[in-house]
Amino acid sequence: MRKDDLKRKHDEMLDPEIPLEAKPLLTLKEASIYTGIGINKLRDMSNEKNCDYVLFVGRKRMFKRIALLRFLEQSYSV
Repeated sequence: MRKDDLKRKHDEMLDPEIPLEAKPLLTLKEASIYTGIGINKLRDMSNEKNCDYVLFVGRKRMFKRIALLRFLEQSYSV
């Protein structure tokens, strides 16, 4: 299976019925959509050692939605 096919299948698996506000964990793409911050910037931010709003599930980077919002509310700039 090609990489494009895998990405398409992954996107199809995302449940559009569950709003992002109701999910406790967000994927990198969902966190980008939810916060308006680019994927690359979120990736850089979550690579920091003291990052407490990210959870790695294997190699998959998941963002703790509430902790991410708390971090953004307390930040002057990102």
